[in-house]
Amino acid sequence: MAEEGKKRQRTYSRSHHVSNDVDSMALPAKLGSLGLAFKRWSTTLRKENRKLKETLEKRLKELESSDPDDVALEELINVKLALNFEADKEEYSWEQRARVNWLSMGDRNTIFFHNFAASRKKNNLITDIEDGHGRVVSNTEEIVAVVAAYFNDLFSTSATGDASVVFDKVNCRVTPEMNATLSTPFQREGVWAALQTMSPLKASGTNGFLVLFYKKYWDIIGNELEVAMNRFWWKNSASTNGIHWCTWAAMAIPKILGGMGFQNLSKFNVALLAKQGWRIINHPSSLLAKVMKARYFPNSDFLSAQLGSSPSYTWRSIVSVKGLLEEGLRWRIGTGSNVADLITPSTNTWDVALVKSLFTPTVVDKILCIPLAKSKPHDELVWGYEGNGCYSPKSGYRLLLELDTHITLLNPRTFPDYKTWLTTLFNSSNKEQRILVVITYWALWFARNQLLHEGKRQSIAGISAFIGAHIAELNVIATLRLPSTTLLPSSWSPPALGIIKFNFDTSFILSKKEAFSGVIARNSSGLIMAACILAHVATDDAFIAEARACEAVLNFAIELGFKAIHVEGDSLTVIKKLISPKNDKSIIRPIISDIQSKLGLFEKITFFHVGRQENEAAHVLAQAHHRFQLPYYWIEDAPLEVEQAALRDLRQ
Repeated sequence: MAEEGKKRQRTYSRSHHVSNDVDSMALPAKLGSLGLAFKRWSTTLRKENRKLKETLEKRLKELESSDPDDVALEELINVKLALNFEADKEEYSWEQRARVNWLSMGDRNTIFFHNFAASRKKNNLITDIEDGHGRVVSNTEEIVAVVAAYFNDLFSTSATGDASVVFDKVNCRVTPEMNATLSTPFQREGVWAALQTMSPLKASGTNGFLVLFYKKYWDIIGNELEVAMNRFWWKNSASTNGIHWCTWAAMAIPKILGGMGFQNLSKFNVALLAKQGWRIINHPSSLLAKVMKARYFPNSDFLSAQLGSSPSYTWRSIVSVKGLLEEGLRWRIGTGSNVADLITPSTNTWDVALVKSLFTPTVVDKILCIPLAKSKPHDELVWGYEGNGCYSPKSGYRLLLELDTHITLLNPRTFPDYKTWLTTLFNSSNKEQRILVVITYWALWFARNQLLHEGKRQSIAGISAFIGAHIAELNVIATLRLPSTTLLPSSWSPPALGIIKFNFDTSFILSKKEAFSGVIARNSSGLIMAACILAHVATDDAFIAEARACEAVLNFAIELGFKAIHVEGDSLTVIKKLISPKNDKSIIRPIISDIQSKLGLFEKITFFHVGRQENEAAHVLAQAHHRFQLPYYWIEDAPLEVEQAALRDLRQ
């Protein structure tokens, strides 16, 4: 396509060339010469377009008759897209020349538009006109003056009087009852009846959609599908529809709000459509993004783009859901080009004093918790409602429901406090306490469902009795000798000879936005080579804390001079991102980038995920942070409880 554009440019340059004598010509002669040059260029361009179309059609026939391998199928799709693109350009050109409601009279026949445009021009041409005095004029300027004078007289008055004389003669025909009817809110049936009387392309709504869209697609997307699903859900047999015991609106309420969690299809369609906008933002080299940018926002980006004039149906649809993306998009700081004044360049850390002087304490806490990467990746738009930072229709639909109900739904990203609190509660509890917590939640949820769906209210004493009875039942079952197959717990294993194994873990305190990393290094004999505890301030996410701990492992290993290491941790998310070739958009991506930038400093380095049992020594070390002034380092030594945990690892 680029070569084709260059070819057309060269064609225009040759065809519009005129002699140097043009400079000495008068202005009308210059314009005439320029017009001839444009005409020659237009003729040549049409020939080239026709030749290109014939070439594409010929190649299409060859591909359709060839063996359907992957390469041929890919080229076949590209050729069809190119043909459609050429057809759309030609159709659009003649559509503009026709300047009529062409969809109601024509089809994809370019000859029709050509003939219609030529015929319309011939019929509408005014060669002469008669003025108010009976004089016929044919000069263009005189024709314009006659038309202007006529309409000036038509819409002006030479005398004014008392208008009440006229209004008194007009009888009142709108009764109070009629006025009340006209003032009632709009109903679906009335709007649909009005749509049937409107021309498909004549009037559009405030959101940019044409009447054609509402006529042909709205009911299919929304009402008709919901009716069909209602019919399927409630009917008793093939011959009867059954009774609809619940409206679809009530069924579509999220479960957390007491509904059944069915999808609201109109909202889900918006969430699906927003995926195309996300692709335009993140894949600017794709065919869709290139076509849309060239047509609708050549000098800006997608989020700044407007609907524009004569937009296509595809563009109207994508623009209509741009608001959803704007609501959920967030900037991930990399180079910090947009906030460079708030970052200290030498260390690539936040300028704490400056940030505190400019923002409120709440905003300061949020800014300082944003991780910055020393590798300085580019700033990037990410989706704030998914852990990996990428948009998904599921999270988009959830956000639409939140905006509609003004209630935040439970999910890991919008309620990090709840998740972290529950995780901390389980980690700090023994087995009996965990059983009590789980059964209590179950009992409360069961009581909630009974109240909501059956109208039965349980007393606190009744709920407590239910919890106690269930725990007693579990204790009885535990005393029974039941045949079972038990798996031996996995245990820590020493590395190969010449490799140093590092284990890391984190103690995270959300209320203080603090995290403490424990790192322990052992050799092939299981002996402790080194250990350290580090503090990480301004940390409000457990995943960031784990990623910082893993980063501390590499920094510690570099300081100790180890060249061949094996890194283990119980954070599956961090380990997976380190070994994955994909560059995601998660909140810990800057830290992962910093870690990956240091891999070349080692002769051999591997990462592996292990369970808590295999990571016990690092866990105990991280929990001991309150006993030392941090950072604290040990060489061939460690706190007593950590040595005991390492000894248990060797025995196992």
